[in-house]
Amino acid sequence: MGRIIADLNDVMWSDLPEGKKFEFPVEVFPMQIQSIITDYNKYLNYPVEFTSAAILAVTCVTIGNTTELKVITGWKTTAVMAFIIIADRGNSKSHPLNSIFQPLFEKEKVWINEYNLKLEQYLNDLEDHREAKRKKQETGEKPIKPISKRITMQTFTREALAVVHSQNPHGLIVYVDEVKQWFGTFNQYTKGADDSMWINFLNGGHLNNDTINRGNSFVPKGFVSVIGGIQPPEFASFIKENTASGLFDRILYFYPKYLEYDLWPTEEMPQHSIDQWWHIYQSLFDMFEFTGFENVETIKYEKDAWPVLVEWQRRLKAKHDESPSVAFKAHAKKAETNIHRLAMILQALHSVCNGKTRIGNITVEVAEKAIIAQNYFIQEVMKTSQISRKNSESNRDKWFKNLPDNFNTKQAVDIALENKLCHERTVFNWLEKDERILKESSNNYKKIVK
Repeated sequence: MGRIIADLNDVMWSDLPEGKKFEFPVEVFPMQIQSIITDYNKYLNYPVEFTSAAILAVTCVTIGNTTELKVITGWKTTAVMAFIIIADRGNSKSHPLNSIFQPLFEKEKVWINEYNLKLEQYLNDLEDHREAKRKKQETGEKPIKPISKRITMQTFTREALAVVHSQNPHGLIVYVDEVKQWFGTFNQYTKGADDSMWINFLNGGHLNNDTINRGNSFVPKGFVSVIGGIQPPEFASFIKENTASGLFDRILYFYPKYLEYDLWPTEEMPQHSIDQWWHIYQSLFDMFEFTGFENVETIKYEKDAWPVLVEWQRRLKAKHDESPSVAFKAHAKKAETNIHRLAMILQALHSVCNGKTRIGNITVEVAEKAIIAQNYFIQEVMKTSQISRKNSESNRDKWFKNLPDNFNTKQAVDIALENKLCHERTVFNWLEKDERILKESSNNYKKIVK
């Protein structure tokens, strides 16, 4: 890619300036990654949590379906995970994600150019094939349309996602600056359908999608991760609409509440740290080449690592049984799966930074670091569960107050969007659940409470 590459073993440590805060336990990462995160914080004011989220996410999808972890006999898992960053406007959610994902984006640019050339050749060959067929000449085999290789997706329909994933079984990640761009499209056609699909993806279930226009799209083991940011008021809506289905509990959250308005840094970001991350990513990419489901690598815990996890789970169960919090109980159960996926991601990073070309089995050191990381995410989900829902509820009241006595669906949506009260999907939920509204026909409503 025409870049100066830093040595993996070369660590140039930068201490954070005095007064800098962070909550994510960066010590779970190898020293090279810690140094990169620190430099992005020191020289570009990237919150530690946001850069950490991006690194976990890009490593997660780079592993993809190439590797699975045998937890115990009968239980295997991939590293598929979803990550959401919660922060107010102006807190640099997008820049850290873009910087860390940049090496992947550069690869996708190359793939897109290659695909466009192949597509042009395919269209020419197809026209030649059709012309020969019209003239009743020897046609040979019909040209096969090329496949667009990719890893990230942003805007898509459910059907398009199924097709792209079937063409790219290694795995995909939904990369969005604003997560509402993702969940705001749920259940456009069938209530509960998209919630179930994403739960299935995050469970590592198979994908088998049939449509009249696109035919069948099948992936034996789905792998679609998610990364993006959201503001607290919008997150309140996400909590309300996705808790009952269990989707909320399957996601890892970063919710640093200490963020402040920082002054511009006075020093330049060292090129060394940028180059080193590109080198680490390239090494990850080379480590996890997908060559088919029949060649998936299975790793396991080293002998001394498993008891460490067993003891952690024993302590977690004790807290689960004692806790009155429904949110804690729900997330604790999902943590028992997520910790193994975190262990895979951390093992990949530690192996690469130690100069290895294979991920290897989960070591005791990595198992202990996975516990530290998972405990952080348990604390974060408890913080998110306390986000006030008053904003969402008051917005519903404002919307209701602005509705005419008799109205249709379009008017209801327009009033919400014009006043910036919520997204379109929320309006449909309000129309369905608000007891102050009576549905008179398929698109017509009236207020029964004035």
